[in-house]
Amino acid sequence: MKNKLSIILKVLGLLLILSALGICIYNVVTDYLAGKYSKEALTELENTLDIPKDDTINSNDYLNNPAEEMPISKVNGKNYIGIISIPSINIELPVLNEYTDKNLNIAPVLLKGSIYKRNAVIIAHNSTSHFKKIQKLKKGDLVSFTDLDGHIFRYEVVNKENISEQTPDLLDEGDWDLSLFTCTSSNIKFRTTVRLKLIN
Repeated sequence: MKNKLSIILKVLGLLLILSALGICIYNVVTDYLAGKYSKEALTELENTLDIPKDDTINSNDYLNNPAEEMPISKVNGKNYIGIISIPSINIELPVLNEYTDKNLNIAPVLLKGSIYKRNAVIIAHNSTSHFKKIQKLKKGDLVSFTDLDGHIFRYEVVNKENISEQTPDLLDEGDWDLSLFTCTSSNIKFRTTVRLKLIN
């Protein structure tokens, strides 16, 4: 009886180890593929954009006309609205225009709002290739978003908070021009939310 119990416990232990290993492998592969897809889309978007190397483009006209639709470019069958850059944590990523679970595995996604309406929320997975490092952002760090007409919108981090998955309405509270959103590393029931103000 003791031998049978011992064998059962060993088998269960081995299954748990294999399950954990499988999850780890899945996460690594998913992260790798997300990084690969994002890089391909970023290269394609940059090749089609005529982005200036100076500050001559003024985005204020777009901000004063929030009814303006953001331009979209299709890459590998997916619609993108622009590029987000965060120099302090070495992030430059394309942004998809529609939230779906599948899109979230490819690149950051516009969850709601609009860059032009100054209420955009951009969400991404807490992975090395996407938004994991936004948890390191500090007040005063700079972020830019370039739309597909080459207009550059510059922001400054003004707040960072953790929002419980039980209170998603808090995401819409406050007067923020842009919010970045991802799961926290320490607790998957909370979301790191970085709030930004436009400084153009």
